[in-house]
Amino acid sequence: MANVSLQQVDKFFGDVHVVRNLDLEVEDGEFMVLVGPSGCGKSTTLRMVAGLESISAGELRIGDRVVNDLTPRERDIAMVFQSYALYPHMTVYENMAFGLRIRRMDKAEIDQRVRQAAGLLGLSELLQRRPKALSGGQRQRVAMGRAVVREPSVFLFDEPLSNLDAKLRVQMRLEVARLHKRLGVTIIYVTHDQVEAMTLADRIAVMHQGILQQCASPDEIYNRPANTFVATFIGSPAMNLLPVLPELDADGQLKALGKGLRWSPPASLAHPWRQQLTEGGGANWTVGVRPQDFEVVADDAAGHATLRVDVVEPLGSETFVYGTFVGDEEDGAAPEAADEATAERQGSPAIVRVDPTVPVAHGELLHLAVIEDRAQVFDFSGTRMTVAAG
Repeated sequence: MANVSLQQVDKFFGDVHVVRNLDLEVEDGEFMVLVGPSGCGKSTTLRMVAGLESISAGELRIGDRVVNDLTPRERDIAMVFQSYALYPHMTVYENMAFGLRIRRMDKAEIDQRVRQAAGLLGLSELLQRRPKALSGGQRQRVAMGRAVVREPSVFLFDEPLSNLDAKLRVQMRLEVARLHKRLGVTIIYVTHDQVEAMTLADRIAVMHQGILQQCASPDEIYNRPANTFVATFIGSPAMNLLPVLPELDADGQLKALGKGLRWSPPASLAHPWRQQLTEGGGANWTVGVRPQDFEVVADDAAGHATLRVDVVEPLGSETFVYGTFVGDEEDGAAPEAADEATAERQGSPAIVRVDPTVPVAHGELLHLAVIEDRAQVFDFSGTRMTVAAG
């Protein structure tokens, strides 16, 4: 096993800057997941670690060695691909043993490693089958077994479950998690699936446009996102982002008002920006609230928000409501009375999770309050603001 260190790593394809000044430390034995939208640079980063892509600038270390100029074979890594990459004319046994035979390893040692890995991955009864006789999940286990028998310092996974159906993906996530627990190996795993990221990772590295946005535990990423991109990328449905204008009232208390939203942020948020707010130069903030962090309240509750319901999505154990926050002047208006002037007064669209026993219908007005201490606050640049003491 070994740690992996990327220091100020850049990657260019011609004039296109694909990965930008990446600093990332993967600890020995850690399960690190790289996640982000298509084109964010996560697979390119993995391929640079594997040696399949050159590094334009910066330094890559595996263990105590700088490996920038080493071939993939010299890096002591094993990679599992999205496409399985199995030899169709070989049996499962031969596919798993092939890399060891190329290295001219002793035949008895090869047999021991293959059978041990097959037992670990539930492949012992399939060793004489060819890939065409296997299911997608079985083929992926063979690809994993081929990596396991090499006993590398680092395992690399490039979206290995994306070709599987939903049920198989769940099963294979468990297989990957068990493999990591049993072997205690260093794993770098690339996916666009946030469920895989949240359930498998010790830490998640979120990338966007070639830039590392945040690297932290799944809990930290979900509950304390570094910026609005991370906040909306992690979580399904996504976090609601609601623009508000912060103000200090006559008593110096902080308040935040948006169209259809009245919210009282923690008073301590005023301290770092008190002078700016006092001078009236404060820019808009953004309040981030996850769908489950609203509660339904009475229409006369203090500090509530009013949501006009557009779509109701019942899912059995929970119901998601899609709608738009509206201003006070529309609270009593009938749905059919909406016109262009009313539309201009509407606030931001939002998604709210409610208990399935709460009756909700299209066109209704739903009165909501933000659960105390569950909202995130982002400044004008989209960076999360921390609550100051005092």
